Amino acid sequence: MNPQGIRKFDLASLWHRLHPLFRGPNTHNPRMVQYLAAGSVHGLRPLRYEKRVARNRFIGLFILLVLILFGLARVYLPRG
Repeated sequence: MNPQGIRKFDLASLWHRLHPLFRGPNTHNPRMVQYLAAGSVHGLRPLRYEKRVARNRFIGLFILLVLILFGLARVYLPRG
């Protein structure tokens, strides 16, 4: 605290508070995580494939959103 009673800004403590938010949760079964990541469980696709599908879906929907916004801007904004 400074003399006015206000807490000082401390970048290191802010980082220590925010860092756990960006990390994934700890697993209770690391062996199962290994099996899922490698695709060793029969009938389940590997996580890298699922990540790729999710990433491609996100990119496609983002491009669609940009195109829709661009089209709306051309229709409703005056040309100058």
